[in-house]
Amino acid sequence: DSLVMIGECAFQNCVMLAETIVPRTLSKVGQDAFAFCAELAVVTYYGTDVEVTHLELAAGNKIFAEEALVVYRGADS
Repeated sequence: DSLVMIGECAFQNCVMLAETIVPRTLSKVGQDAFAFCAELAVVTYYGTDVEVTHLELAAGNKIFAEEALVVYRGADS
């Protein structure tokens, strides 16, 4: 619950990563943190669809930002 940033290249090339859970405390995802994670299909975000728009996504996180299904678990979603 205290995670605020996922660092640069943190999960890059994790070919077996299919799902990830993101706490609402997260505010930044570093460059290429999820680059080349071809199996990443589901992101569970413990915030709302409005809060996720404030998440700072650096370059190279297209799968996380656009291609994976994002499931919202926030109070307002």
